[in-house]
Amino acid sequence: ERALTFPVSTVHFWSAAFLLVRRRLAWKNQTMKTNSLILLSCLALSATALAVDPPADGGYPNQNTAEGTEALLELTTGADNTALGYVALSHTTTGYQNTAVGSSTLAANTTGALNVAVGYAALQNNTIGSNNIAVGLAALQNNTSGFSNIGVGPSALQLNSSGVFNTALGLQALGFNTAGSNNVAIGQEAMISNQTGSVNTAVGIGALGANTQGNNNIGLGNGAGKSCTGDNNIVIGHPGHVGKSGQIIIGTRKVQTSAMVAGINGVTVPGGVGVVVD
Repeated sequence: ERALTFPVSTVHFWSAAFLLVRRRLAWKNQTMKTNSLILLSCLALSATALAVDPPADGGYPNQNTAEGTEALLELTTGADNTALGYVALSHTTTGYQNTAVGSSTLAANTTGALNVAVGYAALQNNTIGSNNIAVGLAALQNNTSGFSNIGVGPSALQLNSSGVFNTALGLQALGFNTAGSNNVAIGQEAMISNQTGSVNTAVGIGALGANTQGNNNIGLGNGAGKSCTGDNNIVIGHPGHVGKSGQIIIGTRKVQTSAMVAGINGVTVPGGVGVVVD
C-alpha cells in the first residue's frame, strides 16, 4: 500500500480556505447577533418613549376620567364623563358625556348629560339640565333643569334655573334671568335684569338692562333700550321708554342731527299714510 501524498502548496491552500470559511461564518453569526441586539434595543427604547412617566391615572370604567377630591364620587352607569377639580361632577350617577373643569363645576349634577362647564362653580347646581355650555366664574351657576343654554363670561346666566335656549356672552349678561327663554344678550350686563322675558335680543353694554319680563324686544348699541320694560320694541342707539310697547326708536335727539334713508324721496305710494319726522 502507498500512502497518498499531496504537494505542500495544495495542503496550504485548503487549510487557508477552511480557515477563511470559519472566519466568515463566525463574522456572519456575530453580525446577526449584533443586529438582533440593536433591534431589541430599539424596540425597548420605542416602547419607553411612547409610555407616560409616571403612568397616567384617573381613568375609570366606561371611559370616565376623574382628578380631584370627590370628583365623580357617586358615578354608577354614566359614561364618557370628564371631571377635573374639587367635587367636579361629584353627584353624577347616570349622566353622560359631561365635561367639568374647575372646582365645584357641575357638582350637583345627577342625570344631566352633554354639559360643558369650565371655571369655578360653573353649572354648579345643575341637576338634570342637558346640552348647556358654561364658561367663566359662576356661569349658569344656579341652573337646575334648563337646557341648551350658552353662558360665556363671569356670572353669565348665573341665576338661570329653568330657562332654555338662551345665549349670554359677557360679564353678567342675562345674570338675573330665571325662566326666560330664547334670549340673546351680548355685552357686559346686557339684559342683566331680565327674569322671565323671552325672545329678546340685546347687543351692547347694558342693552335692555331694565327689562325684566318684556318679550320680543331688540336693543342694539351701548345702553340701547336700557329703560325699556314693555314688549315688541326695536331700539337702536337710544335708551327707550319705560312701560312703552310697540315702539321703533332709532338714534337719540340732539346726538344724531340728520338722517338719510334711501328709496323714499320722490316715491309715491298709493293709499299711503303721511309720515312725520321729528
